Amino acid sequence: MASTYRFYRTPRLGDGLTRQTAFRSKLNDLGIVRADATQDFWSWPNRAMAVSLCLVWCEPVKHVTIAADPDISALSPELADIAAVNAWLDQPVGALPAAIRARLESDGFPLGWVNGATTRRQLWRKIAQQHVIMQRLFAGNDNAFNFFKRSLDETIASVPVAIRNRVSAWMVERGLDTSWITGATLVREVVEFVLAQVNLPKCRLHPELDF
Repeated sequence: MASTYRFYRTPRLGDGLTRQTAFRSKLNDLGIVRADATQDFWSWPNRAMAVSLCLVWCEPVKHVTIAADPDISALSPELADIAAVNAWLDQPVGALPAAIRARLESDGFPLGWVNGATTRRQLWRKIAQQHVIMQRLFAGNDNAFNFFKRSLDETIASVPVAIRNRVSAWMVERGLDTSWITGATLVREVVEFVLAQVNLPKCRLHPELDF
């Protein structure tokens, strides 16, 4: 049968410290080979949490194997081609399944802003922006980076001082207002605010797919 596309949330393996222990998706261990004639996948590793968000192109029988793994969450139905992927992304999220919402939020992606009119592309755009902020803007600063490892429902008062001071300084350096943040403010509120204020270029997951 013809290969199809599907989005997944997968565990991220490796520690990223050496070539032998480089970050990789669990898809590698399930026999999904990159750039094969019938299969491929594209992945955004979450630098703060040990997970990856992936778009997989493979035969339906392999999608069954992937989806059966208890550590992997399917985030879309199987889609015939990139045109079908784009059509699916441009449709409203609707009622996001509770299990998917809980998994993504446990990975540090706040979804409180999502409603029935939000398109899937808008959701993935926010996730892509958060990946860019983690990977580029906070690169080389552990105090700032570790902010994204905190629970979204943690209060700012409970975040270690060095971490919250560095995030505050980072925001001020970029002209973002921090006067509204108090000890009772939740981490999710700060992340959502930053995502709403920082303007980033489109992000590419697949050669023909931008967010």
